[in-house]
Amino acid sequence: MPSFSIRHTLPVLIVTPILATVVLSGFFSYNNGRRSVQALAEDISRGATRSIHQYVGAVLARPQMQLRSFVVGYEEQDLADIPAMELFLWQLTQKPGLVKNSYFGTPAGIFLGILEVDGQPTLQIRDQTTAPMRVIYALNPQGERQNVLRSGLYDPRERPWYQKVMALDQPNSTWSAVYPYSSTQELGITAAEGLYRPDGSLFAVFGIDVALTDLQKFLQELEVSPSGDAFILERDGAIVATSTDEPMAVPQGDGLGRVMADDLENPAHRALMAHLLDYYEGSWENVGQEDFLTLEVDGVRRFVGVEGFQDPYGLDWVLVVAIPETDFQNIILANIRSTAWVGLVLAIAAIAIGLGVARWIVRPIESLNNAAIAIENNRFQAFTLDSIAQRQDELGTLTQVFQRMGAVISASQASLKEQMGQLEAEMAQAKRQNQAQKGGYTVTMIQELVGRSRQLRAVITENSTIDLPTLLRTIPYFQNLEEQDLRALIQRGYRRTFPAQTIVFREEEPGDSFFVILNGEVEIYVEKIDKFLTTLKSGTFFGELSLLLGISRTATVRTTMETTFFVLDQEGLRFLLQQHQDIGEHIALALHVHQAELESRKDLLMADEAEAQRFSENPLQWIRGRMSQLFGP
Repeated sequence: MPSFSIRHTLPVLIVTPILATVVLSGFFSYNNGRRSVQALAEDISRGATRSIHQYVGAVLARPQMQLRSFVVGYEEQDLADIPAMELFLWQLTQKPGLVKNSYFGTPAGIFLGILEVDGQPTLQIRDQTTAPMRVIYALNPQGERQNVLRSGLYDPRERPWYQKVMALDQPNSTWSAVYPYSSTQELGITAAEGLYRPDGSLFAVFGIDVALTDLQKFLQELEVSPSGDAFILERDGAIVATSTDEPMAVPQGDGLGRVMADDLENPAHRALMAHLLDYYEGSWENVGQEDFLTLEVDGVRRFVGVEGFQDPYGLDWVLVVAIPETDFQNIILANIRSTAWVGLVLAIAAIAIGLGVARWIVRPIESLNNAAIAIENNRFQAFTLDSIAQRQDELGTLTQVFQRMGAVISASQASLKEQMGQLEAEMAQAKRQNQAQKGGYTVTMIQELVGRSRQLRAVITENSTIDLPTLLRTIPYFQNLEEQDLRALIQRGYRRTFPAQTIVFREEEPGDSFFVILNGEVEIYVEKIDKFLTTLKSGTFFGELSLLLGISRTATVRTTMETTFFVLDQEGLRFLLQQHQDIGEHIALALHVHQAELESRKDLLMADEAEAQRFSENPLQWIRGRMSQLFGP
């Protein structure tokens, strides 16, 4: 059994690239999906941090703008009219879009403000009549005092918002640090600005509260991604707001303590902050304007956007948005599934078509192979190939040629068998005559019988093994010729038979012919130095370069037995090239490709140094000129 079979190999060659294409398509689809997801996550993260930045900027700009309206035009005596200031603050908090908590305090300890407590507006006042207590009144919808809700010790001069104004080097609006409000114990910050006398001394501080729960609510309502998280941090790592349900403050002694980024309850959030802190070399102060990172946190890739937030009034925070890759896993999986299904359907269809084509190609080849074996065993029957011979493609044409060739070979074999039988009968008769005459075969009789046997075998060999068109295509200078050009080349040649030990040509004779050995054998040698070169047998050729370029023979060729050649001489080639100029161009291009062989024969080809220079500069142009000189009209 052969180790290589077209019947098995061809389907494998068809199916393997298809399967490889499907697998590679899935692989590249997955990688492209991950890259697309990363780009999408980066866009979402940047969009989310930008939204947070814009919202926080807008929310925190509002109280600062309202402060400006407080301080413009107010004199110290205006603040002494408590009923008028009470009405003013009430009307201010009722305007749409403005904050709900506004108040002022004075160096004398006076405090007056409208603040929400448990969702209801209250009036909170500390004056000479209530000091050191602050009294909190419920207000009706018209802003009128109702019952006292509670009272307690309170001094505005000790509050963070008041002390922050006092610490300023020059008058300006500012923000307090994050602190718990005395009325509600929730965390917040206060926009504060002082009012000053002409001599520069402070006579009041106005404040507007912004509760951190407002920022927290916005982050929780912000649709980052199904599992995405957003954080606002101070530069020391304290949490300002998060989109999670984790607390921003914890009980600490009699008050509240801040929650730090590396103390978050959720382990994944703690790990995320630890990775970020490592990236920024242990300090949130190193966060710049905008960064986008890809971090591996607890085995999950997270796309993280980090951005610094500052405003003109002293706030300096860090915004963080983290989106896990798992939020986009469904996108990747859907893309892979669609690619896999489409690839599978196309692969099955392509494999089915490919196997059908392979079977369509292989079956005729198997039939031809079986027919060749039948010819070898002298059992060939032409009708077994009739179904294939009816095809309208190259295999059909090949089969028709094979049928004719098989018929010729079968007839030749039958004729040879008959002649061999006749020869055996003659030899037997001669033997009997020799016995009768008490003599034997003469040398002449034996040579005659052997010669006839060789001729018979040469005839059958020629008919069965030589395919002249195919043989000519193995010659580099003729392999690109069209079918009709090849037939024209054969028509201009002729067959010639030389007896054994006959000189075909000698070295240094003009190279005017090209030979293809149809049957027989020749030896090639150099007479000058009495050196044998090689032996050529049926199916080989020689003398083509001498014919094409007109150089003399470089060796002597002699037959070792009776040999038949296909010969193409200079006249026949000249007629062919004049009728078919494109053949000349094919031959010139082939000679140019085999430039190394021309280089080795420069001494025969080049008449002088100038011609050698022209050859070196443009070999193809030189070859065209040489052939035009030899075969032109």
